[in-house]
Amino acid sequence: MFQSDFGIIADYFVKRRKGYKTIENHKPIKHADEMLKFIRIFAEDERFLKLNLEKDKKGAITMCTILDAVEGRGIEKGIIQGETLKLIMLVQKKARKGDSIAKIADDLVEDEIVISPIYKMVKEYPEDTERDIYQRLN
Repeated sequence: MFQSDFGIIADYFVKRRKGYKTIENHKPIKHADEMLKFIRIFAEDERFLKLNLEKDKKGAITMCTILDAVEGRGIEKGIIQGETLKLIMLVQKKARKGDSIAKIADDLVEDEIVISPIYKMVKEYPEDTERDIYQRLN
């Protein structure tokens, strides 16, 4: 097997193709930036370039730290989406009661500039679910 950073990449893709549930590799990556650029091209995924990598306890970047960063981004996006869906649901309920943008913003302790686009979509598409509204806003 390869002994370089390329070996770490090859090992990752082999395990991924074979359906391993966890892919751990604690070998230090010598050229992390170049490796991420390679993975970006190979996987055709720009998100690898946007990762904020943190070194592990030994001060190295490993495939595990890369995958932890990817997972962390996913969790962060999920939290944001969940909060937004909750906000949309609350705006829908209040708009159906006839509350104004100003009242909804005040009740939810949000700026009107945040509530306004949601409110407009809710009024324009009253039968949409919060997920539908979310998709329209994004």
